[in-house]
Amino acid sequence: MPGILILDDEPMALDFMSTLLIHEGYERVYTERESLKLETWLDDPDIGVLLLDLYMPGRDGLDVLDIVRKSRPDIQVLIITGMNDVESAVKCLRAGASDYLVKAEDPNRLITAVRRAVEVRDLERENREFGHRIHEMKVETESPFDYIVTRDARMLELISYLKVVAASSRPMLITGETGTGKELMARAAHEASGRKGSFVPVNVSGYDDSMISDALFGHLPGAFTGAAGSRAGLIEEAALGTLFLDEIGDLSPATQIKLLRLLDSGEYRSVGDDQVKKSRAVIVAATNRALTGSDSEFRQDLYYRLSSHIIHLPQLADRCDDIPILTARFIRDAATEFGMSIPGISDDALQYLRSLSFQGNVRELRSLVFDAVIRSDGVRIHLQDFLKDPHPSSAEGAAIIWPNNLPTLKETGEALVNEALTRTNGNQSAAARLLGISQPALNKRLKKTHETL
Repeated sequence: MPGILILDDEPMALDFMSTLLIHEGYERVYTERESLKLETWLDDPDIGVLLLDLYMPGRDGLDVLDIVRKSRPDIQVLIITGMNDVESAVKCLRAGASDYLVKAEDPNRLITAVRRAVEVRDLERENREFGHRIHEMKVETESPFDYIVTRDARMLELISYLKVVAASSRPMLITGETGTGKELMARAAHEASGRKGSFVPVNVSGYDDSMISDALFGHLPGAFTGAAGSRAGLIEEAALGTLFLDEIGDLSPATQIKLLRLLDSGEYRSVGDDQVKKSRAVIVAATNRALTGSDSEFRQDLYYRLSSHIIHLPQLADRCDDIPILTARFIRDAATEFGMSIPGISDDALQYLRSLSFQGNVRELRSLVFDAVIRSDGVRIHLQDFLKDPHPSSAEGAAIIWPNNLPTLKETGEALVNEALTRTNGNQSAAARLLGISQPALNKRLKKTHETL
């Protein structure tokens, strides 16, 4: 177990945190009030975790974090601050901090964060040693994470973290909006874990308590009306493997209690059976909902059991640089699936994709690209291939329906421009192409309209 250094200029904070950690069984806990003495501590190879106050005289926390990341990247840094500032938290996490904690929060939050940091540090060391052995053996293998297409720094950090903890037997919680790739990440983690069993996914959303209990735990003959034979549950099916519970936030309160017991003891009973069975599956859960907070009905003790390792996937709108390479991958996948040659894509079509908000995230992008490949001429995907016009043009036999009071030419032009901008989500280059004019001409028209308002 690594040594833990607490760097904080407040004596009371040092005493509280050191006493708390020593009481939890951490034997080597060190304290320091002066940030300028940091280098002395960094020379000690025993230090593996740093609890760092963000605001201190001499050097602030971000400066200290930068020094640690450059000279001792093996140290897990937890930012401890008295201010609950989202912007500061984002800066610290992007700069390489493992976690961001507020001093006034529940002490259990600190203990959990330290426990996770120690575990990650140990696993990273084991991973480095394993990597060295593999390098010496000159063995080249494909990574299960190769299919996750990204060059986003945050995604790459998540993948690095997931590689480290993939072999852990502790539960994992993957959070993120719908379509961000939670199951893909879970499956990659399972394949990287080296477990002998299967990856068994189940979406628990929409099941009532009896249905999900039967699905997870199985049943004996006669356990309920219609149960003519026995059934092995998904937990048993995932033995020595991974059970992936998607939309875990939709679990009923009764099933939450059963899952909590399973995680606490590793034991469960099939429906209608008095015999206790031992679970040999690792649980990975996923949710697109907040499981904490005053509005959440999710059991907090279950949340803490599931969150030994937490992976939060960013939405696609926050990783726009991934859109071109994801698009290229999906074009290739679609062409292969449809038995076509791989088409190119025009600049304005790609620019249009980058302008979208993608509420459905990566899944929505994949659907758009697959549909556009079918609509394309097979040589190049153009902007029009992405614009699903619900109103056929007059060239296709439809007529424009005019109101009784005809609009003026000016009103018609403004309405047409607004419609083009609406269909292209405000992308002026794409809108100009739809209107059959140049982008400078459209920009000039928009500027003139704005000046007359």
